[in-house]
Amino acid sequence: MTSATAGAPKLLPDVPDIGQTFARRGGSVALAVIYKSFPEMSASLQHNLKLAFRASIHHLESGLAVGCKRAPDSRNFDRLLCAYSSPRAAYDIMNEADAMYAHALFALKDRNLGTLEANFATNICDLLDFIQDHGWSLASDIEAGRIWSYERPEDPETEAAEAALNTALGGPDPSRANEVRELLGRAFSVPLLWPRMKLVITVTGGNFEAATVRLRRLLCGVPIYSPFYASTEGLLGVNICPSQDGVPEYLLDAGSMVFEFLQLREAGSNNAHEHATLRAWEVEVGHAYEILVTTRGGLCRYRMGDVVRVVGKLGQMPLVSLEGRTGKYLPLPDGQLPDFVFTRSLAKTAIAEKVRAAVLLQLQENAFSQRSLQLCIEEDLGQEVSQRDVLDWDAALRSESEGYTALREAGRLGVPVLHRAPRGAFRLVRQRFASSMSTAHGPPVSLSQVKMPLVLQGMLAHELSAMSHKGAVETGR
Repeated sequence: MTSATAGAPKLLPDVPDIGQTFARRGGSVALAVIYKSFPEMSASLQHNLKLAFRASIHHLESGLAVGCKRAPDSRNFDRLLCAYSSPRAAYDIMNEADAMYAHALFALKDRNLGTLEANFATNICDLLDFIQDHGWSLASDIEAGRIWSYERPEDPETEAAEAALNTALGGPDPSRANEVRELLGRAFSVPLLWPRMKLVITVTGGNFEAATVRLRRLLCGVPIYSPFYASTEGLLGVNICPSQDGVPEYLLDAGSMVFEFLQLREAGSNNAHEHATLRAWEVEVGHAYEILVTTRGGLCRYRMGDVVRVVGKLGQMPLVSLEGRTGKYLPLPDGQLPDFVFTRSLAKTAIAEKVRAAVLLQLQENAFSQRSLQLCIEEDLGQEVSQRDVLDWDAALRSESEGYTALREAGRLGVPVLHRAPRGAFRLVRQRFASSMSTAHGPPVSLSQVKMPLVLQGMLAHELSAMSHKGAVETGR
């Protein structure tokens, strides 16, 4: 089951060859890249926080199992547990909030933690936010040597794992508990909590570009490696030349899938040639395309909905960066501006460093007021988004789009309006969005699985707006 990036989750066939190809052509290559590009990783034996959650499995009447592909459910996962900071019992917890608590606890207990690993940059940010929000309770558990010594788990069934988790904690550690309390009382910094942290492994491109800006602030210089361009359909590419500047670039792997490319159709164009597919060796560097794949799982000329930009070539295979999704647009009058421009422009401003989450709200228009983009944010601890920050974002949008600039200069679009959501509002809306994505023929869609749209519409947009404090930026256009 896919991760509901572009609407309701899709059901795709899962065959062993997909996972085997991923390990052989993706995992082994990524390990070689890490060895070459981050040599300090191989110089010492340190634990890795592998942030992963169990998947709910639903069985159809035919007996076919339906669910998301998750690392803890894979056959070979137990072989790698010796490298992880969390014990098996933490990965067996079905409630994600309780599992997050367990992972955060064991990560904080290990002062010598060397790596943070999760699917997406937002997952790493969620973990670090969780540690900030529950720091007192986590430190108390480290001091007592018992999990949930102060806060009880959300799900009573989670208590079945408590004994195994307490055994894995290895007893009280008041020295580390006091250190954690002291460090969390300062400005949050990953190197302060884990002074031997060497690498963060997570996806940072595409719609995660803005979240990555904030993640880098929290990491204070710890490098990030985004190893794979991958999806439920399988491996698409590998980042063979990691860089800490800009977005990751992936070499498409011809042995994993067959790739075809569609030129992006300009608004109002009826050119039939724009519907003709191109082969990998026919694409041009600097151009953006929608990607089509034929997979080892039986999908033929399948439109994934991803937009990639060709940034180079190695032999005949393209090096690409991930731009965003097709068919998703900003709420602008008489215009179709891709919503990933929102993320890209936000990443260029101080707002990206200051907020835990940001979306655009598509609200019912007031006939007596000027139309404006409605930006809703949840600010990070100790951070405040100013009017100047919003104006800087407005300027960044202008630099990204001539169409947006024309609307602003013509007076058809006003200065963006800022909505400040209270702490926890986005999590509540994400929970409701995940519930709305669940289908009758599949298991529930989880918070770590679902990706919120960049433009929120309908009831959820109005609920988030109602919870927020609205304030327009008072300035001329």
